[in-house]
Amino acid sequence: MKRTLFSLVLVLALLCGCAAQTAPPEESAVPSPDHPHPAAADNVLPHEQVGYCGNIVTEIRAGAAEASFWGSDSVALTDLLRWLDYRDDACSCPAEYTVTTELSETPYELNLTAGFARHDGRQVSLTDEQIGTIAGILDRAGLRGADES
Repeated sequence: MKRTLFSLVLVLALLCGCAAQTAPPEESAVPSPDHPHPAAADNVLPHEQVGYCGNIVTEIRAGAAEASFWGSDSVALTDLLRWLDYRDDACSCPAEYTVTTELSETPYELNLTAGFARHDGRQVSLTDEQIGTIAGILDRAGLRGADES
């Protein structure tokens, strides 16, 4: 009986010791897709007003859909994206839209649902006003909701 009790205590001690040495599961480096992207009111870099001609071409891709345009919407979107303060590390949330402008060698990525823009590996959260401006441009380009198809 003592031998059985001793064996049982020994087994329990070993199991407890193993459990105590087991490393906790590592937290995923990939944040959940529902993490917030809170916008700061000061997300635009200081800059001089720049005049562009309306011939700047902007191309936007949303899934398989594409649009290319120029004029005031192209100038407004280029100006908005160009002067955002991409100060944050990029998260792993997917982009809904890819925007290419003549004034940037690398494309911009947008997610209006989550409210952020990315450029050159950095990210910025968008204000509601900025999301509304971009959404209006995408509507006029016929691309709103194109990423859902």
